[in-house]
Amino acid sequence: MREARTQMRIMRRFLEPLRINRMYPETGLGRQVCSTACRVQLGAHYVAYVPDGRRVEVDLRDLAGSLKYEWMDPRSGQFTGALAVEGSAVRAFSSPFAEAVLYIHP
Repeated sequence: MREARTQMRIMRRFLEPLRINRMYPETGLGRQVCSTACRVQLGAHYVAYVPDGRRVEVDLRDLAGSLKYEWMDPRSGQFTGALAVEGSAVRAFSSPFAEAVLYIHP
């Protein structure tokens, strides 16, 4: 029970500034944006959950130019730090954690 509360605090700290309530599940967009479950604010923020620590593909055609992305381990709260990726294409990302959350933003 204590571990679950810790994980909820970690996720809240991560998601609160994103205003996740303004993001939409990709199923409401009429097209697949991620190869796993994700929430999207097109042209701004993408958050994908990767439960099995594998690779995820994200359609970034709505975001042009240089973007930042970072991984978070939802169990420990550890972040990778911001890395760079170019938008305007479908990109593949490999998770550094066994379970991970990917955050992509301008």
